[in-house]
Order: sequence, then C-alpha cells, then structure tokens
Amino acid sequence: MFKKIAEFSKQNKAFYGAVAMIIVALIAVYVESCFGIHPVTEAIPQYHKLWVLFLIGVFLGLAGLVLLAVVLFVNVKAKKPSFTVVTSVLISVLAFTYMFVMPPMSSADDIRHYLAAYKLSNQMMFKEAVDENNHVYMRAEDVNILLNDFPGNDDYYKLVTNMGGSVDNTPVAFTLDEPVECLWIAYFPSALGITIARIFGMRQIPLMLMGRLFSIIFFMVFYVLTMRKLPFGREVFFFICALPMTLNQIASCSYDVLVLAFSFYFTAYVLQLAFMADRVRVRDMVILTAVMTIMAPVKTVYIFLALLMFMIPRAKFGSAKKYVISALSMAFVVGGFFLALKLVKIDEYVSQTDPYLDYAGTTVYPMSFILGNPMTVFKIFVNTLAVYAGSWFDDMLGLRLGWQDVTLPRILIVFVAILGCFTAVKSAGEPTYFKPGQRTVAIAAAVCCSLMTMAALFLVYTPEGAQFIYGVQGRYFLPVLPLFMLGIRTDAIRRRDGSERWIVFGAAVINYWAIGCIIAEVMSRSGVMKMLGAS
Repeated sequence: MFKKIAEFSKQNKAFYGAVAMIIVALIAVYVESCFGIHPVTEAIPQYHKLWVLFLIGVFLGLAGLVLLAVVLFVNVKAKKPSFTVVTSVLISVLAFTYMFVMPPMSSADDIRHYLAAYKLSNQMMFKEAVDENNHVYMRAEDVNILLNDFPGNDDYYKLVTNMGGSVDNTPVAFTLDEPVECLWIAYFPSALGITIARIFGMRQIPLMLMGRLFSIIFFMVFYVLTMRKLPFGREVFFFICALPMTLNQIASCSYDVLVLAFSFYFTAYVLQLAFMADRVRVRDMVILTAVMTIMAPVKTVYIFLALLMFMIPRAKFGSAKKYVISALSMAFVVGGFFLALKLVKIDEYVSQTDPYLDYAGTTVYPMSFILGNPMTVFKIFVNTLAVYAGSWFDDMLGLRLGWQDVTLPRILIVFVAILGCFTAVKSAGEPTYFKPGQRTVAIAAAVCCSLMTMAALFLVYTPEGAQFIYGVQGRYFLPVLPLFMLGIRTDAIRRRDGSERWIVFGAAVINYWAIGCIIAEVMSRSGVMKMLGAS
C-alpha cells in the first residue's frame, strides 16, 4: 500500500502540495485555538481546556483524513470509484463533523424545530404530545436545555461530559417555546432518531445528536437517489450540497432537510425524464406528484418547482390527452392537499384586520394598502434586491452560520464563489442538453420561487412603513440554486474533462478550512484561547 502511495505521489505533484497544506492548516488552526490572539475573559479549569483541545484535535484530524482520502481517491486513474460514491462519503463525513462543530440549538430556530421533532416522537411512542397550551411534554432530563443558541467553548465541553449517565424519565411540560407547526413528515427523520435515543435511555445531548444524525441519513439517501437520476450536472448538485450553509442545515433538526432533499430529487427526476427517458410512465407521475405534495405544504414557495414539468417534451407522454391529464392530475392532487392543510390559515390571514408583529410593535402592511399601492410595493421589492441581494449571496454560500453569529472569513467565501463559477461551466465532453425554451423554464421556475419567498415574508413578516422586506435569508435560495447554475451554462466556455476531481478536492479544502475557523471562533468566546494564561 505505502509503495503504491509513493509511486502515486511521484507522478502527481499536487499530492505534495495537498499534504503540505493539510499539515500547515492543522498546525495553524490548532495553535491559534490554544494560544490565539483573542483576549481571555474568564478563568477556565485545566480539565475543561483539555477536553476542548482534545475535541479540536479530533475534528481537525478527521477533516485532515477526509481531505487526504479525497486527494488519493479522486486522482487515482485505475479503478477510480464513481463520483457518486466519493462525494457521498465526503458529504456524509463533513455533515457529521458539522453536527458537532455547530452544536445543537445553534442553528436558526433550532429549539422550535427540536420541539416539533420531540412532539412527533411523543406521538410515535403513543404518549401525550402537548398540554393545553401547546407545550411539549418532555423527560425531566430534556427540559433544561444545556446548550446555547450562540455557542461558546462551554458547549463543546458539554458535548463530551454529558454523553453518559442515568436519565430522569419523568414527563413534564416544556414551557419556553412552542414547536413549529408543520406537516408531520417534515420531522419524521429527526423524530425517529430522538425516539430511538429515548428507547435506549440516552441523555439529552446524545438524544439531540441522534435527531441530527437521522436527518443526515435521510438527506444522504436522497442525495444518492438524486445523483443516480441526473443526466448531467452532478458536480453542480455536489457543490451546492457541500456548501457550508447546506451542511449546517442538513446537520440539524430543521424541516429544511426535507425541503432540500425533495427539491433536489424533484429537479433531478424531471431532468432525467426530459433528457434521458424514452417516455413518461404513470409511475413517474405518481412519484413526482407525491414529492411535490409533501414538499409544497412544508415550504409553500417551492410549489413553483412544478413548472419544471414543462421542460419534458410533450411527445414523451404519448399523446396530447395524456399530457393534459398528467398536468391536471398533479395540479389537482398537489393543490387539493395544499389547500386542505393551509385553507384555515389563509382564511385567518385574509379575514384579520390588524395583523400584529410582536417583534416590531406594529402591524404588517394591510391587504388594502398592497392592492391600492402596487407601485409602492414594487419599489419595496426593488429596494430590497438592490440593498440585500449581495448579503443573501454571502449567506447562501455560508458567510454567516447558525443564528448568523458564527462568521467565516470573507476570503473563504471568495474561494467558494470562484469554485462555484468553475463548477457552473460545462466540461469539454458534455453535450448540449438545454434547448432555449427549456433553459427559460428552468430559470423562470427559480425566479418564481425566489420572488414568492420575498412576497411571503413581505406579507407576514414585514412591518408597515418598512422600505425593505424583512426576514429573507440566503439559505432560502439553496433549493433553486441548481436551476440558476445549470441555466446559465453556455457552450462558449468549457472546462477540461476530468476536472470534477478538482471540484471535489476544492470543496474538501474549503470545508476543512471552514471547520477550523468555526472551532476557533466558538472557542474564542469564553476565553479558552490563551491556555497558558488561565488559572
């Protein structure tokens, strides 16, 4: 084995550079984490620091091994594993690492998503789920959340020291927050993990991690299915799945895990039918309808992904009659199920005369104003795009993680953007798939979903008098990012065949860098950085 590696390294000069970069980055991040430039704000017990530094070594060592494995595997010419296998392993390990470096409760609205999964877990165990005030019944062990919304090095310490021990199973009502109200299947993966943890008597921290672990497993199943369906653009979907923001989301209990998995799978399935399949079967329509029926009520704005069906040539349905029946069937099933779940909430919104926002101390824009002042509303949308589009782009790539409080270096995001541009370019041997009309449909579907995201937050979250739309975040555009990247591809610019290995390598490097930066920033918050100066 070592002889083969030696022979390989002689033939690949990049191998030396990659190994050197791994070693330098490992030393740099570890030294900064131990003796860094951040001020000490409190004394940390010595045993506390040792646990945290042990975790740093584990995380960075794991990331280094993954990076080294990628260098070895994607460059081997003989018996090279498939792109799907390599990327699936890489994303799984990276997501598992993010699950720890961004502790539970540190993702956006994580506590409410966690409560929604715990509520479903109660129902799965045939226990009473909530009390009369919609507060979730939980074990006494789980009521007082040990971890913080904005993580510090204490959270890393708690991850280690609260893994084992006895559990108090006394059920009590959790009274701090209410769970997210959403279609139950959106939380099934994380609820299943929580249920298994409860059955085996795991404590609070392992229970949370089990919820996250099963979310990762669920996403990875659909990642593999997506890769197998795609006729082209696999590297685009891999790049998006390997973004720090995407990894942060899939390693959580959020319903974004299901939305991302289903939106990518739906897109890949339609592309396969449009460009590879001989005909559209009844089974295909049933699967696509089922995916959209589940996803639409979870995140309504992505219902416009159904427009991608217009990319499929009409001839593949067999006849104009079957084409119309298929379209109407999907519209009827998806629309009917959506209205059945959302009609009450829609009626409540339309009928209320004074929708109030607690966080702003005022009301949202009333419907009478919106209908009577279309140009003013249009200007608000334009202002929002002009001012915040750049920030959304940064956040989509992962500049600000968690509750937007963990910030990665700007230079890292620049490298992510460069890699994304490289990924969006066609390879030299890739044929032209999109016809002009199909390209238009793809971009139109992405634009409609994006505008609907803004419209939804304008209607329900923006206070009256505001000149910008509140609450829009970059992560909301991840489900439609593949459509933008594939839609802008042109035959005028091509990259060399086989260059996808450098996309994989680049994604591994970027995430290895990001993991070290996250750990260093989180560690800096509680004064553990100057180990020698603490008593």
